[in-house]
Amino acid sequence: MLDQRADALSRDTCRVCLLLLDAVVLALKDRDRWEQLDQADEALLRLRQRIRLAQDRDIFDERQALHALGLCDRIGRQIGGCVPAPANRPSASGVLQVPRGHCPPSRPAHSSRPRRPSGRAPLPIL
Repeated sequence: MLDQRADALSRDTCRVCLLLLDAVVLALKDRDRWEQLDQADEALLRLRQRIRLAQDRDIFDERQALHALGLCDRIGRQIGGCVPAPANRPSASGVLQVPRGHCPPSRPAHSSRPRRPSGRAPLPIL
């Protein structure tokens, strides 16, 4: 759909999708993995922005935009699960650089799954 449109936003959205795909594929092939994952995260941020703009300009209807943004969320959770904090990334030599007095986390500090509502109303802030 977007690749058949002549407007600049559609072309740029397709270009950002391809940049995201390239970064993810190269990260999976261990080609500068951390740099590629950073680039994929940045491309995903740009893609979300373009999807919202496309909806504002009636290139996407609400259903299409929500579907595309939902896919972006899924991709973002997968990228986020692969990216450790900068202090816990291996150096170019492959050695994990951990600041003195800190241990690398054994698992992510937060779950990538969305929380279910508890059914209780939030407490008021006093």
